[in-house]
Amino acid sequence: MSLKKFTAAGAALALSLGLAACGSDDPAAEGDAAPTPISVYYTSPLAGYSIIQVADDQDLFPDDIDVSVEGGDSTVGVTLASSGRVQMYLNTAPMTENIAHGGAALAWAATWTEGMNTLFIGRNGVESLEDMKGRSLGIVQPGLTLSVIANDALIDAGLSQDDYKSVSLGTVPALAGAFAAGTVDGVVLDRITAQRLLSEVDGSVELFDYYDGTPFVGSGVSVNTDWLEENPEAATSFLEGLQAALDFMSENPEEAKKSISAMTGITDAAALDAAYQDFMDHSTDTLMPVSEEQMNASMRMLRNEGNDWATDEFGASVVIDPSYVEQALER
Repeated sequence: MSLKKFTAAGAALALSLGLAACGSDDPAAEGDAAPTPISVYYTSPLAGYSIIQVADDQDLFPDDIDVSVEGGDSTVGVTLASSGRVQMYLNTAPMTENIAHGGAALAWAATWTEGMNTLFIGRNGVESLEDMKGRSLGIVQPGLTLSVIANDALIDAGLSQDDYKSVSLGTVPALAGAFAAGTVDGVVLDRITAQRLLSEVDGSVELFDYYDGTPFVGSGVSVNTDWLEENPEAATSFLEGLQAALDFMSENPEEAKKSISAMTGITDAAALDAAYQDFMDHSTDTLMPVSEEQMNASMRMLRNEGNDWATDEFGASVVIDPSYVEQALER
């Protein structure tokens, strides 16, 4: 199903759920089971989430599920996922843990990265994390992933949150724009955007590479656990489709670039090559369960922000049974 048809798909899904609730008089409908509908939300049009675009473009999801996809703001995504209005959510921690603490039934199902593919960059004379003292940190909004991991790096560098000013800018494009304009001194951004700014902004420097510098989990898929309890086979089929997309991206670079372009809006050939290579360099060959150790790293970051509830025990509670990933890989 095309990503561009999500609105119609959502309406069809709502209608189908309503019909299911009312029952059906169609004898054919009582034969073969209809595909299980799965709605997916992703947080931003980054190359890392092109895995869902590839799976959709190449019709890689098994026939027993009917997948529809929508992208947008992370705060909208967690609301939809935690309420069960979408079943799968492509995002980055610790947003999932934060929402789960508030009672939402969310847990990490799988990841395709071994780290957080983001960079902390600085300008206006900032040449180290320590130099951020007395400076301005651009964030999307407090509590979101980029803010949490920026604060964590600065705390590890010996600063407190009173040592710098956080400036909320609302969106990732606004964050990048403020850095380019010089109105903030430091930001954390996805690697492709950060590297573009480093090449365009005089005096800008890389301060910290999260991929190599922290065990914090990178891009992955969360699942609504209330739905999971009722639909374990459908969840496994969904993960199987993601694994097929990983395989396809590795084996078909030109087709994968078309999907990355559709996801991100990148049309320049060199930029597309860079986005594809970045994905390949920072993704794994197979889906991986998210480990308790990775989640505990997320808990530590949230504790650094003053969230006393962020204990290691809670970190373990938002990691689902790895057998779902293992079953998907065995098919």
